[in-house]
Amino acid sequence: PPVCFVARPAFYCCFCFAVCVAVVSKGVFSPRELHCRDCYLYDSSGLEAAEMLSCNTVLTVLNLEGNSISGSGAVAIAEAPRHHVALRHLNLSGNVCGSEAGTAFAEMLRTNSSLTRLELAHCSFSNQGVAHFDGALRTNRTLEALDLSGNLITEPLALQLVSTLTE
Repeated sequence: PPVCFVARPAFYCCFCFAVCVAVVSKGVFSPRELHCRDCYLYDSSGLEAAEMLSCNTVLTVLNLEGNSISGSGAVAIAEAPRHHVALRHLNLSGNVCGSEAGTAFAEMLRTNSSLTRLELAHCSFSNQGVAHFDGALRTNRTLEALDLSGNLITEPLALQLVSTLTE
């Protein structure tokens, strides 16, 4: 079944992501973690999540794994944490983000200095979207874990990223 909860304090729901985002954005409720896994969220929810990140200063974990966020929603989420100082863990695995979002996530990593874990497994990235991660990983010194498994990238690019990470 869909799981959607805000942790610390726990607030369980499977249908009210928009309400959660609105409450968090207005500062009425300030959770450190927001988990909405397999909640049937689409691009509009991605835009709402990005808006929330732009005004929230305490959220450290945002897990939107296994939804249907693609295109503009994924790009908006990628652009939101560029300067968000609290967010440490972002998970969009299992969404159909696409290569444009892959490029946006790579660009975000160039300037973000707080994100330590980024999970983007099975996000329909191709070489075009993932190639930009190479340059971003050379400048980002805070990221400790990056999951790009299950994306449509070639072995030479994967080896190049591994080489960059081990330098």
